[in-house]
Amino acid sequence: MQELTSNKIHNDLILNNLTDSKDWARYWANRNIEKIGKIFFEELLINFPANSTLIEIGGFPGQFAAYFKKKLNNDVTILDFYIDKKIINTIEETNGIELNSIKYIEADFLTDELTKEFDIVCSFGFIEHFYNTKEIIEKHLKCLKNGGTLFITIPNFRGINGFAQRVFHSENYKKHNIKCMKISYLMGILKELNIKNSRVAYFGIPSIVLEKEARINPYIFSLVKLFGKLIAHLPFRKSKILAPFIYIYGIK
Repeated sequence: MQELTSNKIHNDLILNNLTDSKDWARYWANRNIEKIGKIFFEELLINFPANSTLIEIGGFPGQFAAYFKKKLNNDVTILDFYIDKKIINTIEETNGIELNSIKYIEADFLTDELTKEFDIVCSFGFIEHFYNTKEIIEKHLKCLKNGGTLFITIPNFRGINGFAQRVFHSENYKKHNIKCMKISYLMGILKELNIKNSRVAYFGIPSIVLEKEARINPYIFSLVKLFGKLIAHLPFRKSKILAPFIYIYGIK
């Protein structure tokens, strides 16, 4: 069955895209592929259904898909408007996964409609690159089965980490929709979309992560890195000021 159909109704969303394929091509060109260990959202103890179908929106290069394939034997697919099959194969080889286990769809999530529905629809660091947060989440739901699991994570740039991004890597900061990084705002969207068992919360060990594209003095970079290690030991981690991530969870 064909999994994609063309849909030009969503042109309003295209105008709100804060990144393009060239950004991601440059980003992944110089990244090392590492073996997946403990994943950053495991602390949430969410019971994802095993042996089920999963699609990750904006999922290239497939690291998270590899995690779900290995841990839960999910039938995994990634959808992205930039795909490099060689990198996906490297992810599989590095993590001891059978070659071509990670399926992929190279398409524009905003303008193409999936005709297949999945048990799990997830994205990691995707929706914050658009201004139309509600519409983007709603599009996640369109490819999710009734009773299926929605799981989304985004960075939290409304605290210490965001301050560091704004000061030391303003170009990266501007590629993110800071407005969507608010618990009450996201919960309001989930209620409007009638998501069951909805949860939105801060999580993660306090940290400051600067991309290597942030061209700052090595001495300053070392100080920022040291400060990041220090705040990792502070209490009240699940707060706007300290938490590096926000997660969105619910059942359709």
